[in-house]
Amino acid sequence: LKRAFHNDSQKVVELCNHHHIDVVISDHRYGFFHPSVKSIFLCHQVRLPVPAWQFFANWYHKKLIKNFHELWVPDFDDCRLSGKLGGANMNLPKYFIGPLSRFDRADEREKNIDKLILVSGPEPYAFQFFHNWMYLLGEGGQKVKIVYGNYSGAANEDIIHSNNWREIDELIKSSKQIITRSGYSSILDAQYVDAQFQFYPTPGQREQIYLANRHEKTRSVS
Repeated sequence: LKRAFHNDSQKVVELCNHHHIDVVISDHRYGFFHPSVKSIFLCHQVRLPVPAWQFFANWYHKKLIKNFHELWVPDFDDCRLSGKLGGANMNLPKYFIGPLSRFDRADEREKNIDKLILVSGPEPYAFQFFHNWMYLLGEGGQKVKIVYGNYSGAANEDIIHSNNWREIDELIKSSKQIITRSGYSSILDAQYVDAQFQFYPTPGQREQIYLANRHEKTRSVS
């Protein structure tokens, strides 16, 4: 963390001096700020999802954010997406800028896939997630596809080996129901994609566990 902080700080100074930059926006990179140029920290985790006894982690996290001039949270002002993660107070201007996604609400497609399972995350959890949903491929009457970019088995028209985000985006936009991990970017995408989402956390990932539980209870994601 210390080395990354130092490297980012040096790079920002070089870029600002060379290109005469007026505003710096950091996507959750603590060192990516300039003390004399307006620097904005973009982050949904204002409060880290750690146990109360690990208070030092949250204290240090907030200390690093205070190097910036503003904090932008990609959520609504009622924190309906990030919950307690985005709702913590900070001693600097904090703005809720709404959900961000590469998808466009106006980009509607024919929904010709009934269920799309997106496999992601570290092994062996990715394979376990894939294995848990394989039974859907045998169900009649429904068109089901599984995207598993790192799968080592044989590919076919239903099991897709791809890490090409453009190809995967086309599948997402063509699906009625999407089963995926409960990362925050997926929750943001759900605000823009006209499909039913089911979120499941990666074991051991505190943020994903919190978000999956939250959205199962609140039903705030489409």
